[in-house]
Amino acid sequence: MKNADTRFTEQWDAVDPFDESYPHLWIKVEHLGRYVFACRYLGSRGVETVLDVGAGTGYGSDRLASLIPTVLSLDVHHPESPGSESIVQITHELGTQPLKTALDRSYVDAIVCFETLEHLVDPGGALEEFSQIQNPGGILILSVPNSVAERIGPDGLLTNPYHRRTFTISSIRSMLNAAGYDVREVLGQQLTTEINSNETRNIRRKQVDGRIGDEPSLHGRETLERLATVVGYPEPRDVERSYSLIIVAERTVNHSA
Repeated sequence: MKNADTRFTEQWDAVDPFDESYPHLWIKVEHLGRYVFACRYLGSRGVETVLDVGAGTGYGSDRLASLIPTVLSLDVHHPESPGSESIVQITHELGTQPLKTALDRSYVDAIVCFETLEHLVDPGGALEEFSQIQNPGGILILSVPNSVAERIGPDGLLTNPYHRRTFTISSIRSMLNAAGYDVREVLGQQLTTEINSNETRNIRRKQVDGRIGDEPSLHGRETLERLATVVGYPEPRDVERSYSLIIVAERTVNHSA
């Protein structure tokens, strides 16, 4: 049987926080925290339709569907049928054909795209496609790995074989502006990043003999939800120390696709 670390790599960074066999607690908390934030942000603004790009196992689409009437769950493949009747699964690979052709509607109110753009050859082109399916005022919430957190090997290449590029706040802002978006907020998840890093250092120094996440009881749904809200929730502080940059942007009025 393949271990969780091998499956994590083979699934292109696909993490399901509610998969109890996946051992990395703080990575789970980070991933879930982004969706907790997106649900609160979009739910408070009366969003009717949201496109969840790179939905993976679909746990985030399920979370969004608890507050938003229609969720379009987009990924290259879908492991199982959607749990909610309000979720529409869309099988599509960004960059292979126009995104518009994969949708059953012309426009969506909001788009959520977490940890996906770094896998694309042309992330700017994907953002342009997002812009084409949003009216002015449409909301985009995305996350990308922070360049300061990406590991570079001795060959000068990224050690994650599935990441094709790195991002800084400046570079993702410029890319969004070119695609017709104004950045409204830049957030980070500094706490989970720091806890994970400290834990790893202490293990290497043999100061501790295991991770907090080795305790099975911490991987229950209720505990993960609480940790995601308290520890993994995106905040506008210490952004540069966060593994991921979380961006909230708005489709501008004067951009023509």
